[in-house]
Amino acid sequence: MPVTLLTDTGETKLTTAAGSGSHVSITQIALGDAGGRRYDPTHDMTALVNERVRRDIDSADFDGEHTWYVRAEFPTDTPSFAVREIGFFDQDGDLIAIWAGADVQSRQTGVIVYLVEHALSFSRVAEGLIMVDAPPIRQIKPGQMVLAKSGRRFEGYLECDGSVVDVDHYPNLASLGYEADQPAAVVDLGASGRLIFPVTVRWGGADHTYYHLDRNKDGAGGRGDYVTLDTLEALFNDGAHMTDEPATRSGTLNGVEVRLPTLGADWPQTGEYTFAQTTVADPATNNTTYSDLLAIWDAVGLPPGWTAGRRYRSSTPREVDNVAHISINFKTGECVESSDSVLFAVALEVIDPPQETVLNLPDSATLGAPSGFSFYIRY
Repeated sequence: MPVTLLTDTGETKLTTAAGSGSHVSITQIALGDAGGRRYDPTHDMTALVNERVRRDIDSADFDGEHTWYVRAEFPTDTPSFAVREIGFFDQDGDLIAIWAGADVQSRQTGVIVYLVEHALSFSRVAEGLIMVDAPPIRQIKPGQMVLAKSGRRFEGYLECDGSVVDVDHYPNLASLGYEADQPAAVVDLGASGRLIFPVTVRWGGADHTYYHLDRNKDGAGGRGDYVTLDTLEALFNDGAHMTDEPATRSGTLNGVEVRLPTLGADWPQTGEYTFAQTTVADPATNNTTYSDLLAIWDAVGLPPGWTAGRRYRSSTPREVDNVAHISINFKTGECVESSDSVLFAVALEVIDPPQETVLNLPDSATLGAPSGFSFYIRY
C-alpha cells in the first residue's frame, strides 16, 4: 500500500536542526503523475518522478504528539492528470517527505477542486524539530464538492453551514459513476516521447489499448509527433524490415512494452483502398472482421485528440518490395501504400497499460441531498 517516507534530505536537515536548536519547516505540497507508472518511493529521492503542480499548504493542525494534518486545495483550473505521488517540501524547496506506492489508487485533478488532506506522522522525530508552516485547518466551504485524501475507503458526507458535517455513510453513494482500472491517460516513454489519448477496442475476444505517440511531449497531436517508418524500424527491429510479425514491431520503451499496430486486414496490393465498415456498435463490441488500426477506425473513426490531417502508419508492408508500408486516415478510412522515409503519425498499442481509477462526481441534486446541503467524498 502507499507509504509516506521521510527522505534522506529530510533526515539530514532534522539532524542539523537538532544540533542548532532550530526546526525544519514544511511549507509546500506538490502533486505528480509519476510519469504514468506507479512506484514504491525510496528514502534517497530528492524530487518527485514527474512533478506537475505545486502550491503552498493552506492549513495544518498538530495532534500534540508526532502527527501533522495538512490540507491543500488545488483549484479547478489545475491541469488534468492522475495523481500517483505527493511531495512535501520545506522553505528551501527541498523534498522532506514523499507519498507514493506501487498499488496507489490514482485520482484525477482538474474540473473539480482537488483537496489533499494528509497525515504526516514523524513518530521517530523529536518533538519540535519539524513544523508545518500554515494556518490552522478550517472547515470545508459550504456548497463545495471536493475529493479528500483520507484512507482507501469511499464514504459520503453531507455538510450545510461549513461547521457541522454528517460523517455517517450516505446511502446514495452507490449512484456515483465509479470506474476502476481505466487505462492511464498518459504513459511516459522517456526520450521516445509519451503516449496520450488512449482508446480501447475489442477484437480477437480481448481488449486492446492504443495511444497516440506524442513525440514532442506537448500534450497534443500535431506535426512535431510525425515519425518515419525507418526510425521505427531502428527503434524496434534494429533497422531491419518491419512486418506484421510481433517480434519485428515490438519493443520496451522506458519500461513500457509497446507494439506498432498492423493494418488489421489483408492488403489487396492496390496502392490505395478504403475498407468497408462493419456493424460494430462500439469499441466494447468484439470485432470479428478487423484488428488493430482498422478495428479502431471501424468502431471509433478518428479517436478524440488524434491527428486528423495525417495518416497513421501500420507495420503491414507492401509485399512487392521492402520500401513501403500501409497507412490509414482515421477520418476517411482511406488506406495507402507509402514510402518508409515519409513522416507519419504513430499509434502504439501498450501490451499491459498502467491503470488508474476514475471517479465521476455528480451534482448534489443528483444524489437527492436534503435542501441546503452539499456533498463531498472522502477516499
